[in-house]
Order: sequence, then structure tokens, then C-alpha cells
Amino acid sequence: MNSELLKPYSAEEVTNAISHMAPLKSPGPDGRRMTKLSGASFGSGRQFGHIIPERGLRQGDPLSPYLYLFCTDALTSLISRAESSGALQGIRVCKGAPSISHLLFADDTLICCQASLEAMNCVQSILQVFDKASGQEVNYDKSVVVFSKNTQSHLMNDISIGLGIRCADRHDKYLGLPSVIGRTKREVFDFIRNGLEKNQQLE
Repeated sequence: MNSELLKPYSAEEVTNAISHMAPLKSPGPDGRRMTKLSGASFGSGRQFGHIIPERGLRQGDPLSPYLYLFCTDALTSLISRAESSGALQGIRVCKGAPSISHLLFADDTLICCQASLEAMNCVQSILQVFDKASGQEVNYDKSVVVFSKNTQSHLMNDISIGLGIRCADRHDKYLGLPSVIGRTKREVFDFIRNGLEKNQQLE
């Protein structure tokens, strides 16, 4: 049996194995899967045919790691354009600091802006355009809106209802840590000390 496995493969055996292989199962030498592409090709500055997509990209495709980057670049462009036109105003952490309109963490997005109905409409418009262009939908059940402590309660309520996103407490956690830290750090991080003390008691 071992001697049969160690015998060199013939060209006929290789051809037979490849012909029975599913085209999307194994990548070729260039890292791409063997498949017949019908689309546009470019050569000598001329375009031939049109791209007719039949399915979305699957996990493992060479282009899949870049899909999120393409989407976030588009969202960043929309937010930056709105800020440049004055339709959206970011926030500043201190006087003279640059304005911050959005932050990206893995597959999460934090949009920072002044609390106003105009800003709410602008954010809604940006998300709608992004949704239609990319096919990425906002999960409103997992989204929250956080206001500064000097925001009027009726404005907070109007914006929360208008966006369809619940209003969160200022000390909600993100990845296990508080999303907003004020001057009283002891109160915010007290849960860490309590957790350590509890673990020591269990030991």
C-alpha cells in the first residue's frame, strides 16, 4: 500500500483529479480559486465586456479582507464631507484641540457631533446613503446614543426617538470598559476593584 502511495503521479492522474475538483474549493498558485470569470477585462487600454456579478464574495476570497476597509473609507468620506460643509460639527476634547467627528474600532463606529436636530438629520442621511451604497445595515438594537450632562432632556428625547436609538447612561461599557470617563474615576472604575476583591475571596 505504501509503495503505491510513493509512486510518482502521472499526467493523466493529475488531470483527472483536477477535472473532478470543485472550482471554488482549492486556490491555485496565485492564491485565487479556479473559476471561469465572465466580466470586463482590460488590455492595451481597451475594455472588453462588462462585469456581471452572480454572487457576493465569500470568506477566504483574496478581496474579502479589504471589504471592511472599503466600507469604512466610504463612511469616513461621507462624514468628513459633511463636517467640511458645516452640516456636521465634531467635538473637541479641549480648547484648541482638533475636531473629532468619528472613531472606528474594529467593526464598530463612534460618531461624535453636536447635539442638535440638524446634526441628527445629517447623521440619518449619511447612514442611509452608506446603507444603500454598501449594503451594510446599522444594528439599531445594539446601538446607543450618549449625551453630555448639559444637554437638555427634551432635546435628548427628540434625538433618541428621531434616530430610533436608545439613550444610554454616560457610564455604559464598551469591551468591558467605561465608554465615558469623567473626573470621578474612582466611581467609574470601582467595579474593577470589586471584581478583584471578589476573586481573592474565592481563592
